[in-house]
Amino acid sequence: MRALGFGLGCVAFVLVAVSGCLGHDEPCTSHPTDPVCQDPDGGPRPDAGPDTGGGDAHVGCGGTCTGTMSHCLVSGTSETCVGCVAEGDCTGGLHCDMTSHTCVECTTMAQCTDVGMSRCDTTAHTCGACTADGDCTHLTGTTACNVTGGTCAQCSMTNQTACTSGICLTGAGTCAPMGGATSTCGTCTHDAECHAGQLCVPMMYDDPTTAAVDPVAAGNHCLWRQDAAGTGAPNGACSTIRPYVRGTSMTSVDAVTATMCTFRESTCEAQAAFSSTNCMTLNAAGNALCGQASLNDGLCQMLDAAANRCTVFCLSDDDCPGTTCAPGAVPRACTF
Repeated sequence: MRALGFGLGCVAFVLVAVSGCLGHDEPCTSHPTDPVCQDPDGGPRPDAGPDTGGGDAHVGCGGTCTGTMSHCLVSGTSETCVGCVAEGDCTGGLHCDMTSHTCVECTTMAQCTDVGMSRCDTTAHTCGACTADGDCTHLTGTTACNVTGGTCAQCSMTNQTACTSGICLTGAGTCAPMGGATSTCGTCTHDAECHAGQLCVPMMYDDPTTAAVDPVAAGNHCLWRQDAAGTGAPNGACSTIRPYVRGTSMTSVDAVTATMCTFRESTCEAQAAFSSTNCMTLNAAGNALCGQASLNDGLCQMLDAAANRCTVFCLSDDDCPGTTCAPGAVPRACTF
């Protein structure tokens, strides 16, 4: 309501009770909280102009909120320019933090949708790499955190059960069906390449011709799990699938640990060369053809008067693929 006084400003004697001290020619932007400025606009002039007979409508924060602080936060009688007062006030994929009233990258996990930046730091309000599976559960299909890389994936070394079927390729963080085409003792890079019941394991070889125990890496190959069941599988006993008679705990390339059936005195390459490779010369050069060239894992021996063939070292008949372990001095070799 407009005060009718004698003179300028507020006066002691008025005909009608006043609700503020806004001068006749003063704009509301100079007095944003004056009650007069909060009356419905009764004049044709904009709020920033002088009064023209009616009370001007109130302009939040005096109409001075611009740029990154373009919204007026009203709290009681206090008015402050802020970045946002509601979620829709932010653009460019940002979200309104209702505590600081600023536009930020995230306020909840659900707002961090990149698999490599899935975790919302609720203090800094920024998205970052995951540190636990809980940082990935809001993402569809990639609910496991590969802690080493900080990336959400289908599965991980610590969460292989995220694959409800098949097997987890931990290196890639993806699920794959079990039962690949690679046969027993074939080279491999993932468990899923091996037949069902087998794993891709890093094999070791200890040269029996030396006194020292010095196992060296012999490559990744598909081998049977001891607990694998079915035709051709160990069915709980490695002795049933000679020459893979040694049952030992091994961890596959995809981080599955199990008792595996492997060799005691040989390698996959030496077994593949047994009796089929013509090694030609009975010396080191011939031996190098009987397995891995860098390992002393095979032996060139005379098959008959016309041919020499590769054989493998053995401790007993169990180490030989269907033949016997020749008697004599150690190291012994399988007969043809």
